[in-house]
Amino acid sequence: MEQPTGAEWRSATHPAAVTAFLAELALVVLAAVTGWRLGDPPWTALLLAVVLPLAVVVVWGRWFAPRSAHRVRRRGARYSGQVAVFVGVALLAAFVGLLWWGVAVALVGAVAFAVAPRTP
Repeated sequence: MEQPTGAEWRSATHPAAVTAFLAELALVVLAAVTGWRLGDPPWTALLLAVVLPLAVVVVWGRWFAPRSAHRVRRRGARYSGQVAVFVGVALLAAFVGLLWWGVAVALVGAVAFAVAPRTP
């Protein structure tokens, strides 16, 4: 693995980039909690608590991760897709009674990705 250059390092440690990464982590946690609350019997809750965040990670890793071979190249389309994932999880969270957590994670994620430094 190559060491990041000075510009890459400054971009990765930019406060908005760090906030965006933390919002991604919060998105996965919110997806897990939402999945747990969606399930009625405990085994269904456990299954959804694993599958829902796994689906988020797979979608994010495939199309939005900086080093993905299938990354959406156009910044506007990539941003729209990222926001769609945040909003989708936020809507599910609202459905299970976590409205304000969903709104907070989606809002912080959308703003952080909007102002984060551009990555190729």
